[in-house]
Amino acid sequence: MRASEHELRHAGGVANAASPMPLARWRWLAMLVPVELLVLALTLGYLWNEDFWWYLSSGEAVLDAGRIPAHDPFLYTPTRGSHWVIHSWLWTVLVALLHRLGGLGLVVIGQALVAAAVVGLVYTAARLDRWGLANACWSTALVLAAGARLCGKAELATWLMLAAFVRLLGCGGAFTWKRGALIGALFVLWANLHGGYPLGLVAVGCYAAAGQLARWRAARGSTRDATDASAAPPLWTLPAFAALALLGPGSWRERLAPLSFVSGAANVQPRGELGTLLIVEWRSPFAVADVWPSVIYLGLLIAGAASFVVCRRRSPARLLLFLALAGLAATAVRHLVPFAVVTALVGIYNLREGRRERRGRRAPKAARTKASDWRYAVAAGALAFALTLSAAALWAGRRGFESGQSSAGSFSFFEMAPRLACPGAASILLAQDLAGPIFNDYQMGGYLGWRLHPARRVFIDPRVLDPQLVVDYTQMVDSPDAWAAAERRYGFRTAVLGLYSKTLRGAIGNALLHDPRWRVVYADALAVVFAKDAPGVAPVFELARAGAASTPPFVVPTGAWSAIVERVQRIFLGEEPGNYLVEYLASLGELGRSEDVVRLTAAALARRPGDPLLLRQRGAAKLVLGDLAGSLADCGAAYERKPDDPMIVALYALVLDRSGRAGEARALVDRALERSPGDERLQDLRRQLGAH
Repeated sequence: MRASEHELRHAGGVANAASPMPLARWRWLAMLVPVELLVLALTLGYLWNEDFWWYLSSGEAVLDAGRIPAHDPFLYTPTRGSHWVIHSWLWTVLVALLHRLGGLGLVVIGQALVAAAVVGLVYTAARLDRWGLANACWSTALVLAAGARLCGKAELATWLMLAAFVRLLGCGGAFTWKRGALIGALFVLWANLHGGYPLGLVAVGCYAAAGQLARWRAARGSTRDATDASAAPPLWTLPAFAALALLGPGSWRERLAPLSFVSGAANVQPRGELGTLLIVEWRSPFAVADVWPSVIYLGLLIAGAASFVVCRRRSPARLLLFLALAGLAATAVRHLVPFAVVTALVGIYNLREGRRERRGRRAPKAARTKASDWRYAVAAGALAFALTLSAAALWAGRRGFESGQSSAGSFSFFEMAPRLACPGAASILLAQDLAGPIFNDYQMGGYLGWRLHPARRVFIDPRVLDPQLVVDYTQMVDSPDAWAAAERRYGFRTAVLGLYSKTLRGAIGNALLHDPRWRVVYADALAVVFAKDAPGVAPVFELARAGAASTPPFVVPTGAWSAIVERVQRIFLGEEPGNYLVEYLASLGELGRSEDVVRLTAAALARRPGDPLLLRQRGAAKLVLGDLAGSLADCGAAYERKPDDPMIVALYALVLDRSGRAGEARALVDRALERSPGDERLQDLRRQLGAH
């Protein structure tokens, strides 16, 4: 009996060894799970796209008209040329269809699935190791580069198509007419989904050029180059695909607008008086104030170049594509994500070929293999934990941005960017039938255009393609004289200013607050509505819509978890709730609501004790209210915690001076100027203190 059992067990062992474990061939996809959890937590939790609202309104206008309208129904300002982004019309229609089927919630889900597909296409390009650690590293680099741009940008279509093109072009085997037809069909779809379709021509051109080089070398006797030549598309496919971009609505000049250097279409990127691009995403990663884009660019450049080093047989097509996208990404922040897509795919392909070259050339010792396995398992576990923790932090932290803008409806699972939407202000405009023309904040224009149509038109939105209108708007918000001239020209009767675009606390906000013809008729945590010559409209102040009457919005509990949440939000969103809270309190002070600032700041400090920025805001409010001792205490505490903040230093010095301690105030400013000698605010304050 014992022998029989032993034989059975032995036979079973042999059978198991002969047939692989059912899940062994799929275990390299294990690390895809935490990567996609991060992507979904980001894209399902946040609607962070400044262009989303004009996507929605444009798509609805196309569906209502059954065609692309000849005139813009959302803006009343005169513009040059078409308002419609012809080469992205299909994306806007799809957004509008999803909205009609299931509301904003279904739109967010649809966009999240597209984002997940982009990352999935990159991750699954090739198997690199047992659990997919290397694949996860490249995919995570893509998510870091995209950040908040994953949350509903029409560029998702370009990233998805670019990943598909690279995979189709680099999949090996002879380039057949079937593969060419598939790429051509995808290119027609791409050219109607988003204006980034020229990247498809770049990809095809790089592979075709490399194939032509391989054919030339094959003619000289290289057998390897003969194989490479058969896998590349012929050069004639490049003009053929370019012609396919014309298939769709609009004239050929409108269809080829992204290729303005070919079609002669005008450059519509708005520039200021000094020629500086006014839209930051069109600036070079090295020309913006934030250091993060340049860090991302350099990291991708180094990682991509390193992948070519480990691969002996370097693909000319991949090298050309990598260099082309690296050059493009150096010109504008918006091109960083396509560069990340290509770099990740190129890196995965290069590492796969490098791994094949090294396989079998050496047999590591058993002890070394065990140590390598242990290190590999630790690295994979650490990355999976970090990604899962980041996903949890993003999902849990989304409510920190709640400011009364959402409801218990279909989109209660995500938050809209507070700087881009103003539901309360839009409702007041419609409910009280405030007179037009309406002047609106640029960032709020897309949302207001969607909400107010067809009852009202707005002044400007992020879709506007007239560079001069954007320049005029910039001058209006920065110059009282330009605002006065525009007011005479357009006859504004209502103005909507967001709290987080600096307009309320800028020149235009100051002009409206001090003009007796204008008065505040509505204010909440997102926007302020001014009405001109409207004495019959009762003002409404909703100062704490996020919770109880004494609780301000944008507050999350203090502690270690809160610190993790805010750090993750800063990395992937570029924002955190605490900054919105400080801006909100500063705007309340600008509106003359200093008592509310003191009350709300006290409630916020109970959950974030010792926060120097909150202490500064309360100190400023107490100074306005005449509580000099309380202001001195708050400013002193803020200075102890953050002595390098110029605004804290300036306020503290001002309070010291008013308390009869001018010498201490001058010494404080002098020390700050040693650290920041070019700070104009500190320089002006020092001159004022020196006159005493």
